Amino acid sequence: MLNVHIVPHSHDDVGWLKTVSQYYYGGSLPYCDNSASDYAATEVGTTLIHSDGETPSLVKEYNKEEETHLQYANVSAILDTTFQELKKNPDRSEYEGDSEYEGDSEYEGESEYEGDSEYEGDSEYEGDSEYKGDSESDGESEYEYNQVETAFLWMWLQHQDNRTVQEYTELVQNGRMEMVGGGWSMHDEADTNYQSIIDQMSWGLKRLNDTFGPCGIPRVGWQIDPFGHSKESASIMAQMGYDGMFFSRLHYQDDAHRRATNTMEFMWQASDNLGENVHTKAICVLCFIYKPSTGLSSCLPQGKKELLAKSPRSQLCLKVVCWGKKELLAKSPRSQLCLKVVCWGKKELLAKSPRSQLCLKVVCWGKKELLAKSPRSQLCLKVVCWGKKELLAKSPRSQLCLKVVCWGKKELLAKSPRSQLCLKVVCWGKKELLAKSPRSQLCLKVVCWGKKELLAKSPRSQLCLKVVCWGKKELLAKSPRSQLCLKVVCWGKKELLAKSPRSQLCLKVVCWGKKELLAKSPRSQLCLKVVCWGKKELLAKSPRSQLCLKVVCWGKKELLAKSPHSQLCLKVVCWGKKELLSKSPHSQLCLKVVCWGKKELLSKSPNSQLCLKLVCWGPSADLFSGLLYNDYGPPRGFCWDLLCHDAEISTLNANDKVRDFLNFVNTQSKFYITDNVLITMGSDFTYMNATLYYTNLDKLIHLVNAEQTNGSNVNLIYSTPSCYLKAVHDSNPALTTKRNDFFPYANEAHAYWTGYYTSRPTLKRFERVGNNFLQVCKQLSAMTGVANKDSSKLDALREAMGIVQHHDAITGTEKLAVAKDYAKLLSSAMQACGELSQQAINKLLISDNATVDQKSRTVEFKSCPLLNISRCELSETEDDFLVTVYNPLARPVSHYVRIPVTGEHYAVTDPSGSSLVVQLVPVPEPVHSLEKSSVPVKTELIFHAVDLPPLGLRSYRVNRTTSTSRQAMSVHSSDTTIGNQNVTVEINETTGLLKKITVNDVEIPVEQNFHFYRAYSGLNGASNRRSDGAYVFRPQVDETTPIADSANYTTYKGDLVEEIHQVFSDWTSQVIRVYKEESHVEFEWLIDTIPLTSGSGIEPVSRFVTDLSSDRLFYTDSNGRELLERRRDYRSSWNLTVTEPVSGNYYPVTSRILIRDPNQRLEFAVLNDRAQGGSSVKDGQIELMVHRRLKVDDGFGVAEVLNDTEPARGHHYVVAGRVNGDNVTSLAALERGNVHLLTLEPWKDQAVLLRLEHFLEKNEDPILSRDADVNIKNYSSLKQELLAPLTVLSVNETTLDGSQWLSEVDRLQWNVTVTEERTPIFHQINNFTITLSPMQIRTFIVGYY
Repeated sequence: MLNVHIVPHSHDDVGWLKTVSQYYYGGSLPYCDNSASDYAATEVGTTLIHSDGETPSLVKEYNKEEETHLQYANVSAILDTTFQELKKNPDRSEYEGDSEYEGDSEYEGESEYEGDSEYEGDSEYEGDSEYKGDSESDGESEYEYNQVETAFLWMWLQHQDNRTVQEYTELVQNGRMEMVGGGWSMHDEADTNYQSIIDQMSWGLKRLNDTFGPCGIPRVGWQIDPFGHSKESASIMAQMGYDGMFFSRLHYQDDAHRRATNTMEFMWQASDNLGENVHTKAICVLCFIYKPSTGLSSCLPQGKKELLAKSPRSQLCLKVVCWGKKELLAKSPRSQLCLKVVCWGKKELLAKSPRSQLCLKVVCWGKKELLAKSPRSQLCLKVVCWGKKELLAKSPRSQLCLKVVCWGKKELLAKSPRSQLCLKVVCWGKKELLAKSPRSQLCLKVVCWGKKELLAKSPRSQLCLKVVCWGKKELLAKSPRSQLCLKVVCWGKKELLAKSPRSQLCLKVVCWGKKELLAKSPRSQLCLKVVCWGKKELLAKSPRSQLCLKVVCWGKKELLAKSPHSQLCLKVVCWGKKELLSKSPHSQLCLKVVCWGKKELLSKSPNSQLCLKLVCWGPSADLFSGLLYNDYGPPRGFCWDLLCHDAEISTLNANDKVRDFLNFVNTQSKFYITDNVLITMGSDFTYMNATLYYTNLDKLIHLVNAEQTNGSNVNLIYSTPSCYLKAVHDSNPALTTKRNDFFPYANEAHAYWTGYYTSRPTLKRFERVGNNFLQVCKQLSAMTGVANKDSSKLDALREAMGIVQHHDAITGTEKLAVAKDYAKLLSSAMQACGELSQQAINKLLISDNATVDQKSRTVEFKSCPLLNISRCELSETEDDFLVTVYNPLARPVSHYVRIPVTGEHYAVTDPSGSSLVVQLVPVPEPVHSLEKSSVPVKTELIFHAVDLPPLGLRSYRVNRTTSTSRQAMSVHSSDTTIGNQNVTVEINETTGLLKKITVNDVEIPVEQNFHFYRAYSGLNGASNRRSDGAYVFRPQVDETTPIADSANYTTYKGDLVEEIHQVFSDWTSQVIRVYKEESHVEFEWLIDTIPLTSGSGIEPVSRFVTDLSSDRLFYTDSNGRELLERRRDYRSSWNLTVTEPVSGNYYPVTSRILIRDPNQRLEFAVLNDRAQGGSSVKDGQIELMVHRRLKVDDGFGVAEVLNDTEPARGHHYVVAGRVNGDNVTSLAALERGNVHLLTLEPWKDQAVLLRLEHFLEKNEDPILSRDADVNIKNYSSLKQELLAPLTVLSVNETTLDGSQWLSEVDRLQWNVTVTEERTPIFHQINNFTITLSPMQIRTFIVGYY
């Protein structure tokens, strides 16, 4: 049977042709109006954007590849109508097994039962626990919908009443409204920095977690529209616990190759550095200090059902993983455990545990339901299995009432006043079970399959059991004062005899021949030996209650356990290589599980605390990836919504619709390797009329499934990406692997989407500035608590930055009015967070000087957002002011401070009153001449802020003076050389162009100049007529034109910096700069408004030409992290046919691009300050595109020419020299070190989120590319507490996003065709010391007071 998963969805761009506000409310934007739009008002509060009051305007249906008009879109209507449709369709259940505990938490506080409970003391369970039954299709399926963009969902939720939010939450928890992707926006993967990807994903997931609980946390990535896909983005999703990711855009040749080779679904090995994941977790250290939201429990409605409970002080930790016939359940402190499991059919689990009693009954493989409510620890369970089977339980004050009807008239009734139990079961006829238990006494009678009986009585914990099974088999046991006597006769002459005077046990079992079990237990000592089905053995010895078990079952399976002084050690190998290992010194528990491959769980619990170590099959950064067949839209002719014009299904066209759909799915199925296909039903801004869409989908599902009576093997169901992913997983396909990325993307021969790597460079830079400011704001808020009561100002910047990561925002592929709206949104949020930062800084200043009156010690801070054009109002107008410099890094740094001033003499003093060396450098004339900076500012003041404390600030006083004793003004000269003792730069005296760079006596000839490509202008439509545009980079010819053959230059030298100011043309200039204490060369470039006098678009590049023999190889970063090798005119995944020699070799450069000469052992790297497109189009060369201004559109949807007239000013940093020397620090390590504090932000009450990362790759540096130990309390080289002034109480590790405990994550494991040994990366926490492996990022929730 071919299962067709119908996945309803709407792709809602968070801004593109319209602003975010206009898309949400249905507002319109003037067509081709490049003026600023009516900006959406920003409220720094619960919602970011409010209606602008515009009325909707209906326009034609559009296609993102062809549309030239603005579309009508109303996201609020989409959310309204999909919610209403799902709400009114509650009973047509597809997945009735997705039920869960509801109401109050069953396990609360220290005791489960209160009041008159017989069982008191320590609670067996801590925190919320839940169970999800298996999912199975039965009858007509219920509506499903998949919500992606959290930004829009959050806006919608803020406008709903509590009842609506609760009803929506129920849909999420029932698995019908599935959260997919989960980020604040669907982020771009080329221009984004990894830190911003993590932040926007984490914020979206946190909102979902806080609102919907764990069932709101997505398990599947949904990157269906970004224009190419990066390894780092996939790695991030894997480290956040995602099981897979679906996408739709890749190179058209790669697409054809994958269809031909049936590799549309594969395993993406997204990191060459991150190996086998080894998690270690100390649970109980944190549980009393910080209780996370319910999302940090395990709720996996899509298939991986888990029951997890944590119990400090020898309490219980349970984990159940189903998905077949495998079950692992549980341990009971104080040796109390009663488990009954029936699998493969009528599966039942019954467990009771006095002192925190547990009663569970699970029936799987059918319409399984588990319902539990626990007011004051009361339990109510309801299970419906394979028909009308019911389990009902209520427990007022520890009383239990169970009623089960199974396969007919079978009943179970139990009542337990004051812990008394009465059970009656009628099974398959006249079978009865009756039990009464006054004060812990138990009486059971079971009649099974005939005259089989079980009778047990237990006065004062004494037990009497009698079982007659399948003939004359008997079990008799008596236990005065805990003594046990068992006799079993099974299937012949098999016997089990055990006697236990004073807790001594003797067991003998003969099974199926000569198999024997012998055990003796003087003084509670146990010796067991079992021979089963051949040579299988069980051996156990237990001096003084010590237990040693070894079981060999069905092959080489083993169970080994040792328990000195009640300590337990278990090792289980089941059905292959599955293992369970545990040790429990003094009631401490250690578990190691290997399941379905190489999965391992190891835990240790010092002082009754629980520590888990989990090794998952495969490295932590591997991610199942699936390529969608039809982009992300529906089959042609099957779209029914306001923007669609397809005919609805009727009696007149039903046969044609069924035929067309069957042809489509049968064709699609040929390219996939399982009996499951995913059909996306929806596209951009669909489901504004969800009733219309679902009505036709109902008809389609009914008509197609009806064809099964005519021999069709196609079965349609409403589904979700995660359900489809589970179905694929259950088919156990053999997946191929991929180790590179999906750049550059091309959808046709002459349409390489590499232009957007550079489009709108000023917005790209503003986004980087916004990220830097967000980290500062989060750090200051975390350390001072200023956002604890009201985080709205901080949240505003979090959300604005999340929106700017959208794949039509930072990419520069939106309309100009929308780009301006993004900039205004970000600017407003930065201003709000600036106010919060000012409060935090004042709080820190007051704490540093307790003698100062707190009310009078309030300093007003002003920022200088226009330093990119050398403007700062305060420094230009004031003669005496303070400059406060904040260091957001977790290590001391020194920084050269530059501020524009109007005077000629200045003095700068540090906090101790010492005078600093200062230097005045003229502002470059091209910068001074910019229209927006046409003011009297002529110079910039420079001083060196040395050894800024980690996560600390320092204030410097600047005074304007009449004269100084030492010359501060830079010396003007015509020198051709600048530099310091580490690096020198020489320019050609004749041309004024760069000639060579010398680093540590290593001379590298290099020429740098600005060139430009002329953009191709075509009519679009056909591939060979495709124009250059916002998305596409297509030059007229492969060769560039120099902007100038020479440059006018002036040299300035002083005590702190030496500079060469170059002017290439009236719109291109540059400053080459070397600071006295630095080892790199800074190139500060300026591209003024690009003239379009030639009749075609202009795309300028900065090109470095060296004599390095790079052999067609160059390297670019992946979102600012790992380096990827690029080979010109080559793809490792398929045989590339070169159609665009230049743009086809362009790649996104987020942080650096470099070339190497292995013969000379030289490396030449260029670091940039924003995302840009870059390449090495010839050996020894590096070029970065710095700006774009075009005259035509490329026809891919934005319907507006990228006529970007904004000047752009930016920086390139050149680092060059020897590589791979013995014990020589690498170039990267010189610039960055190896350990970095990535994130510190407020997260919950009395808890912050902390991320630490290892900066280097495993082979990048001979010394620093090693594991690094970090003590969170004593981190910096100054021996200063990292999180001062916070007092750290606990540290607990989570997934990368912070929404799930790391030890609880259980990702799907896959059958991969190519495997290799990976180096383990560990997750220990030892006395607040953690270890970071190369390229590893670890996230922690830190409790403090």
